[in-house]
Amino acid sequence: TQRIEAGATAVYDFDFDGLLTDSVYAIQVVYDSLTTVRPIGGGFYQMFPLCKMVEQYSTDDVAEVIVNGASTPFASLKEALDFAAKQQEAEVKLLKDVTDLSQRIVYKSSVDNNVCTLDLNGHQISGTITSLLYIKSVAKAPCTFVLTDNSRSKSGKISVKAGMNGVLRAVYAYSGMFHLEGGTIEACNTLAYSVINSKVSAVGVYVCPQMQFGMTGGSIVCQAERYAYGVVSYGQSQLTG
Repeated sequence: TQRIEAGATAVYDFDFDGLLTDSVYAIQVVYDSLTTVRPIGGGFYQMFPLCKMVEQYSTDDVAEVIVNGASTPFASLKEALDFAAKQQEAEVKLLKDVTDLSQRIVYKSSVDNNVCTLDLNGHQISGTITSLLYIKSVAKAPCTFVLTDNSRSKSGKISVKAGMNGVLRAVYAYSGMFHLEGGTIEACNTLAYSVINSKVSAVGVYVCPQMQFGMTGGSIVCQAERYAYGVVSYGQSQLTG
């Protein structure tokens, strides 16, 4: 039995006798009381009258982008971020884990004063390439990129893990403003330090000149045998929090 507070939304994968096995539904309580969604025999689910179906997603969808209250699903995180970068303000919410990435996730906006919030939603983005998340603004008025995790579990994470004789970065903030409000940023350089491998290091957030970085929540975890830094700032970048 799952109890949902009034006004809250929970996501369930329903199988109505095998007819909708590839759909995920968001159930929202619409009256000022509690309701119950409880499984019964045969794979069916019973929804009490205090619930209504408000959204439907394909299980292939990786993220949704919310703009002015309207949600658009996407099959890849790249597509979702590219779409968000073209909006004045958007929220990108992860719907599943994105793992084993070997290419960078690039957020590049040319819209003045663009604001994008990436809600990890309890999911993980992980890979083996340095600067896994790359943030760049090419507008006259720079963008603001916010990383958060609004899930109950607070288990959302951006994690890069690899062995390299150099700087392994999780987030590379090239230009604009980057705010960490929730979630974990993790960089782990697994290469053993030696005379030959003398540059082994890990950085959670790399902040370039003219970039602003603020942290009001979340955490940064870094591991390396030589150097490990939560935040590295160069030039005239600004750090707050």
